[in-house]
Amino acid sequence: CPDFFSRNSPGSCADFWWPLASRGFTERQLEEVMRDTLRLERIQQVVESPVSVGDAELRDAANVLQPITARFVRFSAEEAAKAVALTPEDISGYFERNQTNLNTKETRAVRYVAFELPMGTKLEGRAKVEALQNLADQATGFVDGMEGKSFEEAAKDAGLSVRTTPAFDRTGNMSTTIQAGPDSANQLQDLLAKVAPKEVIAAVAPPAFLLPEVGRVSDVLQVGDVFYVVELTELNPTRPLTLEEATPSIEDRLRQTKGEEILKSTAEEKITALKAAVASGKSFADAAKETGLTVESLDAIVPMSEALTPEQRRVIAATLALKDGEISGFELAPWGGFAVYLESRGPLADADFAARREEIRQSLLENKRTLLFMEWLRLARENAKISVPGGRRQ
Repeated sequence: CPDFFSRNSPGSCADFWWPLASRGFTERQLEEVMRDTLRLERIQQVVESPVSVGDAELRDAANVLQPITARFVRFSAEEAAKAVALTPEDISGYFERNQTNLNTKETRAVRYVAFELPMGTKLEGRAKVEALQNLADQATGFVDGMEGKSFEEAAKDAGLSVRTTPAFDRTGNMSTTIQAGPDSANQLQDLLAKVAPKEVIAAVAPPAFLLPEVGRVSDVLQVGDVFYVVELTELNPTRPLTLEEATPSIEDRLRQTKGEEILKSTAEEKITALKAAVASGKSFADAAKETGLTVESLDAIVPMSEALTPEQRRVIAATLALKDGEISGFELAPWGGFAVYLESRGPLADADFAARREEIRQSLLENKRTLLFMEWLRLARENAKISVPGGRRQ
């Protein structure tokens, strides 16, 4: 183990072992993982060894260092969604076609006791290990001493307070509604005092879904420096949604799907008109104005600049395959989409190229190596007749 980590990781053996051990991995399985990792690294080195990058490729890739001036127009997904008209027939039709998949999520609720260090306790090393072991022993003793007692009785005898959770799904997502009214603030305050924090619910949700029936108590669960014991108090199995219950989610799905169709068709139509107008000699600004679009500008921007916003980076990335005077196709974006017009690409400064040459070369090498290895892996799987779960036969 020490030899493996000295070669492959700045971490310690425990950093790797304990998370796996907590998920049921044995020492032998861990050793196999290490061996497989080393074998994979050796195979990659052999497969990727022929890869190289020429000067011409470096020069072509160096356009990320050339400043660009570009104009672009946006297409709004929100506006496209507003144009979607849904009828009751659309909703009922979707419901009938997808009824088998429209179900409630199974939810559960628990109550629990926690064994934790006193607030403000700061321990390290052996002292912390001993303190946590003491908590673990207390939690184990609580579970062992529950025979013939209710959860509440056992907690009372142990001097522990019982906390509850609202119903949650397998991922720990929950929904708790506070009724509006003059006592809303008091209700919320009481709820926060009695109900588990979200991070606790997320931690106890997976083991709670392993309990077979209401009234069953879990083994001791460790989350960080806290030990929990939970009892299943509520089990709400999945069931088919009614049309009324499913309507809000159906509307959202249909609005999104139809909105995307409208967005794409509208954008492509306007981009076609833009390209025709520019080809006829009009400026991009005039062509955009005729189609009712607003032009935004990017002036002398270097694509590889670290100062770019995510939005600028996305738009500029679409210019890298364009020549001066070309307009891109429809490009997806978080707000919907856009089309960009590359006005000009500035010259490549020799000093900039020299400074970033090695960085670009390494990036190209890494991309080529990845592609070569993935192709080798695909062929190896195909020759071995190995099927990849959830995908096509490889």
